Amino acid sequence: ELSVITAALLAGAPIVRGLAGLVARKDESRGVLSSLGRIPYLPTVLAFLVAAGLPILVIAWISHLSFQVGYGVKLGFATTGLAWTLSFLLGRQSALPFVNRVGPLTIYAARLARVFLGAVNPRRNKSRSGTSVTQVIEGDDVGIAQYAPEAGSGPLHLINVACNETVDVASQRGMRDRQAENMAIGPVGINLSKRWHALWRHDSQKRQSSDLIPLGNSNLPHPFRRRDGQPASVENLTLRQWMAISGAAVSPGMGRLTSPAVSLLLTLANVRLGYWWNSGIWSGDRAELPMKQGLFAWLKNWFMRTFAAQGLLLSELRGQFAGPWRRHFYLSDGGNFENTATYELLRRRVPLIVTCDAGRDVKQQLSGLAELTRIARVDFGAEVTFVKDAMNSPRPEACDCVPDEIWECIGTIDSLTTKPSEIPDRPAFSDHHFTLLRVDYPAPPPMDAHDQPSAWHQRKTSWLLYIKSTTTGDEPVDIRNYQARNPDFPNESTLDQYFDEPQFESYRRLGMHIGEKVFAKLDGQTRNGDAQ
Repeated sequence: ELSVITAALLAGAPIVRGLAGLVARKDESRGVLSSLGRIPYLPTVLAFLVAAGLPILVIAWISHLSFQVGYGVKLGFATTGLAWTLSFLLGRQSALPFVNRVGPLTIYAARLARVFLGAVNPRRNKSRSGTSVTQVIEGDDVGIAQYAPEAGSGPLHLINVACNETVDVASQRGMRDRQAENMAIGPVGINLSKRWHALWRHDSQKRQSSDLIPLGNSNLPHPFRRRDGQPASVENLTLRQWMAISGAAVSPGMGRLTSPAVSLLLTLANVRLGYWWNSGIWSGDRAELPMKQGLFAWLKNWFMRTFAAQGLLLSELRGQFAGPWRRHFYLSDGGNFENTATYELLRRRVPLIVTCDAGRDVKQQLSGLAELTRIARVDFGAEVTFVKDAMNSPRPEACDCVPDEIWECIGTIDSLTTKPSEIPDRPAFSDHHFTLLRVDYPAPPPMDAHDQPSAWHQRKTSWLLYIKSTTTGDEPVDIRNYQARNPDFPNESTLDQYFDEPQFESYRRLGMHIGEKVFAKLDGQTRNGDAQ
C-alpha cells in the first residue's frame, strides 16, 4: 500500500505543478493574478502547503508504523512528531551556525590560528592551554576590521575565496564552465568578480566590518545593494575564519570541479570545508535582481527562509549554488576559481606582480599559469606574453623594475619544466625557478561616478615575475636526498596533510632557497642604494 501511495503522489506531482503555474500566471495588463489568480494569494499558498505536506506526513507516519506491523501507532505518532519538531527547530535562523560548525572547517580554522597567529601571541606563555594545538586563546585571532598590517608598514593583505555559482539566478539553468566567481576581502572592502565592489563603512572611531556600501551604477544588479538603499550588514568573520575558507580546497562546491555526484558524496561524508556566508540580504530585497516570479519561486524563497538550514544542506547535497544572489554565499578555496591568486592583482593593474605557484604539477604542464593566462584574456582583455625567449636575450629597456642581477637568473618558459635524467634512478631537474612575463592591457575600463582618475586606470602594462616550485640540482644535500627518496617532490599530493620533519623541512628550505636567488639580490641592491 505504501508503494501505491508513493506512486500516486509522484504521478500527481506534474498535475499539481501545472495547476500552480496556472494560478501564478500574471495578467500583464493588470499586473495582478488573473483568472484563477483572483483567489486570495495567502489562502491559496496555505492550501497548497497542506495538500503537499499532508501526504508526506502520512507517508512518514506509515513508515514508522510498518516497523512494528501496525502495532506501533503511538510510537509512529511520537517519532513523526519528533522528526517534524526537530526539522522546525533546525530551520530557525538561530540554528544556521549549526550548518557551518558541524563540518571540519572549525577545526581547520583553529589549527591555522594556533600555528600562524598564535606563534606570535605572548599570552601563549602564560596560558594553561598555550601548548595545545587545538585550543585558540585570547590574542590568537583578530577581527577582520582590526586587521590592518599595512598601517604598520606591512603588506596590504587580500584574502581570496571562491563564491560558488552553479545555477544562474535569472534563468535557473546550470552554469557549465567556471561555476565560481573570485571574491577578494581586504581592509578597505570586498571585490567580487571583475565588476562588483563594496566598501566597509567607516565612522570617526573605527571601521564597521559588518556594513558594506556598494559602489557602481545603481541601476544595475549588485550583490550588496539593497532596495531600500541601506548598507548591507554582512556576517562578521575573523581573520582565522577567512584564512580557513581561503584554504577550503575540498568541499561540495569546488568551482569548475563541482559535480552533483561528488557533492552528494562529500556532504554525506561531512567533508565540508566550505562556508555559508550570510550576506545580510534576502534575494527578494536585492535591487534590480532579475529573478523568476510565480508561486513556485515564492514557495522556494519561503522554504529557504523558514527552513534555511535544511535548504542549505540540500544545496550541498545537490551541488547547486546560486553564487552571490541568495542571502547565503557558499565560499570555498580561492584556488577553485584561480589557483595562483593573481586575478585580483591583474584587475587592479599592479605594475610589478610576484606570483608564487606552488600548486601540484606532476606532469609539468604549468596548468596554473595557463589558467591565469586564459582568464586574464577573457575577463580583462589582457595578453600575457613571455619576455625571455632565449637565455641570451637582452633585457627590454621598458622593464626597469627588474635589475640586471635578477635578469641573469630568469629563465625561459621551457626551462621551468623538468628534463629527463640521463642517469637511471636519478631525479629530473629544471634549469630555472622563475621567469618573467609581460601583461598588456587594452584601453582603460569605463569609470563609474564614484571613481576618481588614478594611475591604475591608465596603466597599460604589468610585469609578472612567475616563480615555480622546482628543483635545479643546486639545492642543499638534505633536499636532494629527500627528492631522491620521493620522486614527486616538490609536487607531492596535497591529500597528505601530515608532514613529518624531513618533508616539512624540505619544502620550507626549498622555498627559502628559491627566494634567496631573487629577493636576497633585490635586498642587497636596495641596501647598497641606501648606503650610497
